[in-house]
Amino acid sequence: MTKKSELMDANGNILSPEKIKDKLGLEYVLNKIQDVNVPQGTTMRTGIAGEKTNWNSKGGGTQYEALDKLPKESFSKGKNL
Repeated sequence: MTKKSELMDANGNILSPEKIKDKLGLEYVLNKIQDVNVPQGTTMRTGIAGEKTNWNSKGGGTQYEALDKLPKESFSKGKNL
């Protein structure tokens, strides 16, 4: 997971799927995103995405991982990019 602010450019526009892949050090280009409502008290881990040269991703964006299971209701339906 990441905050919405990590997915925005300096003008407040959402980054392209290719730029999101690069910033978050992902293996694949995203085709959907969804909102996640993390309940208060959820144990989280935070880190900075590292460079993945084999995936051609520079990294540098902040990622969050829920260490507790999130209820199904925490996830939105998702939107195409």
